[in-house]
Amino acid sequence: RPQTSYSSMTPALWRSLYEAIFPKASRQKEKKTSSGQSKANIYQFLDVYGDQLSPLGWLMAQWAISLLTYKRGIRKGSKIAASSVHSYVTTIARPLHIHVADNDIREFSEAEFYALYRDVIEQKNSEENKQTTALRLVDFHEFLVTYWDVEPVDLSEFYRGRYKSELGVDANLICPSMYQGIVQTLGGLTSDQPREQLMLVLMTMLGQKCGLRRAEAITLLRSDIIGNYDPVLFLRHNPYAYKKSDNAIRQFPLKAFLTHKELSLLKSWLHTRDTEDGSMTISQRSEKKRLLFCRPGEPNAPVDEGMAFKAIHQAMRQVTEDPNVHFHILRHSFASWFLFRLEAS
Repeated sequence: RPQTSYSSMTPALWRSLYEAIFPKASRQKEKKTSSGQSKANIYQFLDVYGDQLSPLGWLMAQWAISLLTYKRGIRKGSKIAASSVHSYVTTIARPLHIHVADNDIREFSEAEFYALYRDVIEQKNSEENKQTTALRLVDFHEFLVTYWDVEPVDLSEFYRGRYKSELGVDANLICPSMYQGIVQTLGGLTSDQPREQLMLVLMTMLGQKCGLRRAEAITLLRSDIIGNYDPVLFLRHNPYAYKKSDNAIRQFPLKAFLTHKELSLLKSWLHTRDTEDGSMTISQRSEKKRLLFCRPGEPNAPVDEGMAFKAIHQAMRQVTEDPNVHFHILRHSFASWFLFRLEAS
């Protein structure tokens, strides 16, 4: 790991890394480059430029070395050719860098990884490019999990198997009757149900009715909902999630987006959360970190994201009879139905 402070990698540095992996002469078939030679080139690149690399740049170099040593870089199977490693790295390196800059992704949470990968994939123009990018991100994340013990991420929503991306069906909509069926499957719009089920209902509701992203739903603070009679939901930066741009900061007057029954259920949950935290000390229930959805007795501990969205997805797929729908489609549904309502009015 580089010992000096990180700085933002310039395009020239990225090109130098790509050249080390698979030189231009080899790409033009003027000269062959073995895996051993490519690794030597990368080590030399690190010796010369190591103190100028961002965390992501350094990780990409390490991933390339692993790919040249082991199949997919995780100590199983045979190594792959330098030309393929070049393709793997160039497909995702710069797109990831645009989003993470000098941040060290090894410190990312599961929700942050999920949001990052989706942003990178959705910016690709064609279904083929989305699929290729998704597969490379799967390989890269497996490398991170194996060597750096980062949070595992369920990437099944990004692609079908290793052949067809699910992102191509994100235009699917959850109609009102399907949404109601999903909510009923999860437990219904009633506070008389287990705490865990109620949180799933509320997250699904906020996804369909307010267009919340998965990472936004899981990291909402109690203080993000302000007011009792006419509450407003604020989506903004917080210690658990930093919006990628100021355009992602927004607010929802909840009376305009939720039904009376939905709003009553949310207000009941707010009261429950305040009651749960009422006996805690000020330091224990810091308003800056007190989550809306948390583990029992732990206001600063997010719920198990994998378990939560697995249950939501099961309900969605059971009701729609579509094995590929996922939480992000609720966001698309919100935008489509909201536009329809505006046009109708």
